[in-house]
Amino acid sequence: MDDVTTAPSVLDERAPAEPTAPSPPAASPLTAPAPIDAPLGAPPVAPTPTATRAMPDATNEFAPISFAPLTLDPLPPDESAPSAPAPAPVVAPAPAPAVASAPAPVVEPTPAPAPTPAPAAPVEPTVRAVPAAPIVAALDDVAVLDDVAALDDVAVVDEAADAAGDVAPSATAPSGVTTTEVPAASSVELPVIVEATPVVVDPALGDPSVAPAPLASGPSLPQVQQPTRPQAPAVPEGYAGPAVTTVPSQQKQRRKSRRGPKLFLTLIVLAGMVAAGVVFGRPYLFPSGWDATTEPYAVAVETARGVEYAEAITVVAEPTPDYTLRLVGEFVPDWTADEEMWRSLGLLNGAASPNSVAGVMAGWQDALYSTQDGQVYQDAAATGPQGDAAIVAAMTAASLDQEFGWSTEQQSRTLDDQASTLAEVGRQARAVVAASPFAVDVDPVEPGPLAFVPPVAGYRALAPISYAEFGAPTQAAQNPLSSIGIAGPGPLTSEPLVAAPNPVMVGTDAQVSSPRPLDRSFWYLVFAGYLDSRTAYQASEAVVESSIAMADRAGTSCVYATFAGGGLDETATLRSSLEAWSVAAPAEFGAGVTVLADGTLQLVSCDPGAGFENASRLGVARELVAWRSAELATIDAVSGTELDLASTWAFVEASNVALDLVALPADTSPADMAAAARAAVAAVVTPAG
Repeated sequence: MDDVTTAPSVLDERAPAEPTAPSPPAASPLTAPAPIDAPLGAPPVAPTPTATRAMPDATNEFAPISFAPLTLDPLPPDESAPSAPAPAPVVAPAPAPAVASAPAPVVEPTPAPAPTPAPAAPVEPTVRAVPAAPIVAALDDVAVLDDVAALDDVAVVDEAADAAGDVAPSATAPSGVTTTEVPAASSVELPVIVEATPVVVDPALGDPSVAPAPLASGPSLPQVQQPTRPQAPAVPEGYAGPAVTTVPSQQKQRRKSRRGPKLFLTLIVLAGMVAAGVVFGRPYLFPSGWDATTEPYAVAVETARGVEYAEAITVVAEPTPDYTLRLVGEFVPDWTADEEMWRSLGLLNGAASPNSVAGVMAGWQDALYSTQDGQVYQDAAATGPQGDAAIVAAMTAASLDQEFGWSTEQQSRTLDDQASTLAEVGRQARAVVAASPFAVDVDPVEPGPLAFVPPVAGYRALAPISYAEFGAPTQAAQNPLSSIGIAGPGPLTSEPLVAAPNPVMVGTDAQVSSPRPLDRSFWYLVFAGYLDSRTAYQASEAVVESSIAMADRAGTSCVYATFAGGGLDETATLRSSLEAWSVAAPAEFGAGVTVLADGTLQLVSCDPGAGFENASRLGVARELVAWRSAELATIDAVSGTELDLASTWAFVEASNVALDLVALPADTSPADMAAAARAAVAAVVTPAG
């Protein structure tokens, strides 16, 4: 039997050649074509089987089928070929079960012109070998046959013919040839073989999926209908293409998510939109809440301070009696609770009451900031520029309180710390008024009427206004009102209060309240009621530890005051002053001084009853302000160390500076008092010449 002459297998030089019809080899089973390694767009080559397929196990019709690779050689260019032998019997394989697999997209090459079939032999039918179509292989473009039923049209080639290199194309068995049915093979996923030349379907030929009957010229391969797919771009001429290797389909690497940057950019855009809405739509989104009366003052304060209000407040105009009563409540919020104690110590004279005091203080202050409810109240009778300036000052106090909370611990502070805190608020309020459209020269207050009010209320009203005259305007980076706590902002020093030992009850007296410490200014007001100004001042400065407790003596309220902690000199000074006070006080007080076993000084004085005229000295609150004004003027005059300040003040205290200030007329304004204090201190500290 003659073999088909082939050209040398040179893949780099694939010149197209017209295949010739070889002589049909001896009948042998055909093997299924194996994947062909051929570049995309290369000319058709004839498959050369190099191995045979093992037949399925008879006992297991689903045994796997092994395929060996094929060596591809180009067809010989020689047009002459030996005559093919007589066709051998062909065994038609049995249909194999279909494999359900989702086909992947396959790019089909550009259709090429159909080759001219080889002439058939005149005597015997000749089988023409049709080259397999090139396989378009890519990692993601390898498809799996939807149906392996096409194996029905593949013939099995005999192993002997394979060894001789003969190719027997699959064809329908001719009539008269005995066929042997091959058991069905198991499902095998095969790559789709794309035809280089599309099959032209002629309606006259019928269903192309059915193998046509053999023609007179000889048998032909069955036509398998391929699904219509998009045509791939034409391959450039001369492009050999990469070597085709069938690789199992792999899942594409997941693309890195870009949701993170996109989300971040989206959030930035949204934040910008919200910010723009707050800035430009604030009047609509966040109404100011200011009423028409309050808004001009609020705008003036916010502009001057550069700080907006945390919450809106209102300016409430009240009749003079109601407003003045509210003002007294700001100065003495604990009036009722302390009435009996004040009468026992000579601090409340006659029929004094909140209403009577309010009548005396009418016109003292045109507007106030209430630390009880956070609103601003105005005397309805106060109108004009003076009233507007007073409202701006009160609104400034409210703004400072919202920012620093200076009023939170106000009632827990000592009298001096309360006065120093309100003085700092008033000092900053003056600066705001001067920078506002409501700037005006405020008329000075007249302190004379305060001589007829309880000394504690008079001191709380006069001291802040007087102390605000001292000290430079606030220039520090940190506001003096920030984080002051229970202490005041200064410059007056106030030592922390220390409670003295508990009192010792006399006879059948029963203690009804816990001891509480009081500061030096309170004790000055007590001592000055029945002692001269210098003695009262020296005695109050000797107080280190003190406590007051209330006791019941057969239905009468009595005060138990204890003093301790001082040195020998302080204790001696304090003891002599207490004894002098108890002697000068009215007999109705039943006052007496004793020295306890531990050296503690104890003063006992009882309530003479409501409406008692105690004959105490008037104007002691103004006297205390005069002493403190001398201290403040000395602080302003000394720029050295604390030791320098202490020595200078000792010199000023021993002089008549404070007494000269006390002797000033009762209607001397706080501004005039401050000017006199500076001049008197300067005259003592800097001798003439």
